[in-house]
Amino acid sequence: MKVLIVESEFLHQDTWVGNAVERLADALSQQNVTVIKSTSFDDGYAILSANEAIDCLMFSYQMEQPDEHLSVRQLIGKLHERQQNVPVFLLGDREKATASLDRDLLELVDEFAWILEDTADFIAGRAVAAMTRYRQQLLPPLFNALMKYSDIHEYSWAAPGHQGGVGFTKTPAGRFYHDYYGENLFRSDMGIERTTLGSLLDHTGAFGESEKNAARVFGADRSWSVVVGTSGSNRTIMQACMTDNDVVVLDRNCHKSIEQGLILTGAKPVYMVPSRNRYGIIGPIYPQEMQPETLQKKISASPLTKTKVGQKPSYSVVTNCTYDGVCYNAKEAQDLLAKTSDRIHFDEAWYGYARFNPIYCDHYAMRGEPGDHNGPTVFATHSTHKLLNALSQASYIHVREGRGAVNFSRFNQAYMMHATTSPLYAICASNDVAVSMMDGNSGLSLTQEVIDEAVDFRQAIMGMIPNAALRVSASPFGDAARMALGDTAGAIVSFCAAAGCLGSLGGWTLLAGQTAKAAADDGLFPPIFARVNKAGTPVAGLLIVGVLMTIFQFSSMSPNAAKEFGLVSSVSVIFTLVPYLYTCAALLLLGHGHFGKARPLYLLITFVAFVYCIWAVIGSGAKEVMWSFVTLMVITALYALNYNRIHKNPYPLDAPVKQD
Repeated sequence: MKVLIVESEFLHQDTWVGNAVERLADALSQQNVTVIKSTSFDDGYAILSANEAIDCLMFSYQMEQPDEHLSVRQLIGKLHERQQNVPVFLLGDREKATASLDRDLLELVDEFAWILEDTADFIAGRAVAAMTRYRQQLLPPLFNALMKYSDIHEYSWAAPGHQGGVGFTKTPAGRFYHDYYGENLFRSDMGIERTTLGSLLDHTGAFGESEKNAARVFGADRSWSVVVGTSGSNRTIMQACMTDNDVVVLDRNCHKSIEQGLILTGAKPVYMVPSRNRYGIIGPIYPQEMQPETLQKKISASPLTKTKVGQKPSYSVVTNCTYDGVCYNAKEAQDLLAKTSDRIHFDEAWYGYARFNPIYCDHYAMRGEPGDHNGPTVFATHSTHKLLNALSQASYIHVREGRGAVNFSRFNQAYMMHATTSPLYAICASNDVAVSMMDGNSGLSLTQEVIDEAVDFRQAIMGMIPNAALRVSASPFGDAARMALGDTAGAIVSFCAAAGCLGSLGGWTLLAGQTAKAAADDGLFPPIFARVNKAGTPVAGLLIVGVLMTIFQFSSMSPNAAKEFGLVSSVSVIFTLVPYLYTCAALLLLGHGHFGKARPLYLLITFVAFVYCIWAVIGSGAKEVMWSFVTLMVITALYALNYNRIHKNPYPLDAPVKQD
């Protein structure tokens, strides 16, 4: 057992009260209690922030300073974030303490020890009794039963063959293995015939109590502890919900265990296709994909299901969150899918923490309370070993019963088919403990800590480079990596950025080749730009344009040349606005005969586009606009000089005068 005693920084050790606290610490030590002493509330807060596990908090309380009330509340609040039921003792002088206590503080304190009246041995005895009660209710059902069973020290007369670890000690390699993991792992690895603990497969005894506790914490009607991972959990649900004559609705971005469930059951799938952006990040399934009309069209179009048009799908599944971390509004998704199916499965293997932080409100399967549920039967599968605190292979199935509920016996047959008759009890116990850790205030505290850390990390990265330096940096991402991870990392990031630029340059080169070919076809560029190979690629134009663009690229390496390159780029951008201005003029010339009654709308659109083009040109800068104008005049002159050659028709004024 461990006690944290926090003394007020205003309490002097040479006072009678200070000496009484010292005598109490000695009395606790004599009862084999570890005593941690802190000489200020700030220091005690730091100890609790470091997740120091304690069985009792004691603090001296004199109320001689105005800040003591606030410090005490903050200290107890920090304790209850992760250790909600730890007994709290107030140590003080009865006359001073009772005069200053308020109702809020009375509710936070479990016992009041008048340090100047009761003996140190008596107060220590009260503390030990309180810590014993705390420890008795601290552990979750299965882990508590497992520890008690281990304390009996029974011999093993059945499998596993290592007989509580003794078998491993008979050879050097086995001894190293035994010593590495420790004796408790092997003593707790036993066969399922131990009736004292109950049965994982029958959901009796401590195993059954553990699953009831999990259902309470996760907001389910029933929970099933799984030791073969969420792959096994998914296959269990599918085996219980469908047959080879059923139509089922699946997220196309599902886990392979969902596909395996199809193979096992023979059910016929139709798929909801998720979105994906240009970066390859997988987004959600859009609502229209979940609409009954869309799904019935897919059923009629698929060769697997076209004979089952009109048949109601028996099951639907959505991966939440997606494998790129995008979360669904599960309430809306459930409402949409409920129009099609009475059994909805949210595969939340990477999302078991969502219930415990308000930031995810309505974005997970087990929302609200089970008693308020009125709708389809909802399943959620959680890999407790992924993002909660459990050993590998630990998983849970959570069920909210509603329309299409599956009979317990039927579901349990599917469960046993994918479970094992030789479960490792350490995995079962870790599942039990993972639930306990998320219960009450600790679930919010643990998830909020991770969210805060992620936000702090982003802010730290954004603030690594001063704004003034960032404004003139030629490689801001490389500079950030260099400051965070060293020169090598900075060089790697800079190289990747350069590679991306070169790839972009290649794309623009290909586009420029087609532009040059089009100009050559119109007679505006030399004919060499129009030459193509057998595949229709303007090879000569690509080579010429590529050489020119490469020269420009290398010219940007010097500061002065870089400015000129920027000027050329800006002029090019301004010239892209010229076709838009011509288009605006063309729209103004079109009359009612083309647009009819819609002409006012087109005039408005034309006006907005025209204003934007003018604004964009003005915003480019005086120098850029001047050179654009000069270039435009040169192009106009060249066009006029080459008009006859291009069009192969004389100007009207050059035509012979017709004689009457």
